[in-house]
Amino acid sequence: MTRLFLVLAGLLLSRVALASDASIERIATLSKAQFEGRLEEIGVAGLSVAAGDASGAVWARSYGFANIEAKRRLDEAETAFHVASVTKLITAIAIMQLAERGKLSLDDDVNRLVDGFKIPERWGAPVLVRHLLTHTAGFDVDYLDLATTDPKKVEPLGSYLKTHLPERIVQPGRRVIYSNHGFGVLGAVIERACNCTYAAYVQENIFDRLGLEQSAINVHPRARALRRATGYFYRERIIEEPELFEHMGAAGGALMSMGDLVKLVLALHDGRLVSLDSARAMQRVQFSHDPAMQGGYGFGFWHVPGYSTPVLLVGGDVPGFSTRVLYLPEFGFVASVAVNRKDAQPAEALFRGFLKPFKKGQATVASWRSGDAFAGEYRYAGFPRASFLKIGGLFGPKLLATGHPSGLQILLPNASERSLWRQRSPGLFERDGSGEILTIRRDSSDERWLYLDTFEAGPVAFERIPAYRATEVSLLGFALPVAMSILALLWAGLRSLLRRRALPALAVVSQTVLATFGILFAVGFYDLAIARDDRFAYEALPVILRVALALPWLGAPASLAYGVATAISFRSLSTGTKTAACALLLLQAWFWFEVWDWRLFMPAPWQATW
Repeated sequence: MTRLFLVLAGLLLSRVALASDASIERIATLSKAQFEGRLEEIGVAGLSVAAGDASGAVWARSYGFANIEAKRRLDEAETAFHVASVTKLITAIAIMQLAERGKLSLDDDVNRLVDGFKIPERWGAPVLVRHLLTHTAGFDVDYLDLATTDPKKVEPLGSYLKTHLPERIVQPGRRVIYSNHGFGVLGAVIERACNCTYAAYVQENIFDRLGLEQSAINVHPRARALRRATGYFYRERIIEEPELFEHMGAAGGALMSMGDLVKLVLALHDGRLVSLDSARAMQRVQFSHDPAMQGGYGFGFWHVPGYSTPVLLVGGDVPGFSTRVLYLPEFGFVASVAVNRKDAQPAEALFRGFLKPFKKGQATVASWRSGDAFAGEYRYAGFPRASFLKIGGLFGPKLLATGHPSGLQILLPNASERSLWRQRSPGLFERDGSGEILTIRRDSSDERWLYLDTFEAGPVAFERIPAYRATEVSLLGFALPVAMSILALLWAGLRSLLRRRALPALAVVSQTVLATFGILFAVGFYDLAIARDDRFAYEALPVILRVALALPWLGAPASLAYGVATAISFRSLSTGTKTAACALLLLQAWFWFEVWDWRLFMPAPWQATW
């Protein structure tokens, strides 16, 4: 009995100690040490941080400038940031409110709840409201035409989704594919249920209800009165980003001060927005790729495993802004950080430091067996599959796994060295000494997928790539044919100057188109996606990129015609010419295969546009 008492007393004391760690005072001390006088070193113009607890107390502090040119400093009480995908938490709250009022059920077929468009039927499995809330509806990713710089050009939600809803590529409820369009559909559900705009519903039922005076959806008239921070993009110089207005405001259109954002989550915690039962449902893991992983999605939150208390995060990024929210429901503690640059590292560093006392103790895992069968290159699956932006997967995060007698040695994205993950059971791996877990499973087409719960972005999926589609192979498939085409054209030009027989006309045409495509696409893609921050989300494609993406419709037929002509005259060619022609044709075939596989072409006139 005495022993039991001591154990219970020890547990109680440990929770009391942790409760003191989950305090406003501690986040204030950490933020001062991390941010005060260090913004230039961190590389942001301004930063705002706020925190609150179950007592209702809210603290906020800002550092740096809301606008550099005007030398207007951030004001923690008044400055509103574009919180981007943090809006999805607001949308989830609105859906739970409507569910409580009997307007919908989380298990309703979404097609019964929207007007003006329908989600195409597939697999005989309807998309349910809960699928949209957990990013498991199975929509492809699409980053094109998400926003505009002119609020007058924001399309009505129903008509926008009718022409922009991505294809369904996975059965609902099977895999997390982060989806802005899924939350756009939830916005349409809200609009039909309330017979008003999404912005009007949120203003009346959430912001005004809580007295959040520095908050509005950016297309709402209230937004014009807010003191907004200006977003910036950093390269060789600091560039001011334009104000963006999302076509799907339910996915990313909220403007909020950090103090208001903390108050919003606290109101969810104490039942002022939805019932406590609904709030708990939002906080629970509603979807996980594997229950043993301990992470996953709730409604509006993602869970981070590896801590002794539930750790919930929300994040949003848009050109010019990043916002992160930390919520510890056991202690009723909330913190939020926003910067006017698309860079979540300052917030993540602060939260990681704050959570150190809550980290689980290290443990050694008994290995099951070697992970050789799971070795390979795994490519991040969060890129589109139907547009040229699929090429982002070639340069985006990847995970390299090599076999080990106890599991796998894995090089994670952005890591400098490999870490050991011991195999606890078939396909389930735990990082040695950390408590982090990943799982590798086969899908219905027998492809392997690696699932990982991340601090930065919640549940993510990586697809194993066969060796012949490895990153190095694709890069070589682009670079080598372009280089050889340029050399072949230079050689042909030199022979013409020397009045010797040059390449056949079809060869010259096909090589010219191929080389031109490679150069124009590289220049255009750099300007669109790298030189500026994600301009493809709100700007029309540059002319140079449109020309490049149209060239495959000329280049591939030209290469085919060159191949046919070569085959017809093959016997009459000299041995050297045969060898050169075959080499050029093989390189061209390889190149156009890569172009097709990565979708680097404009849709045909008879196809739907992007």
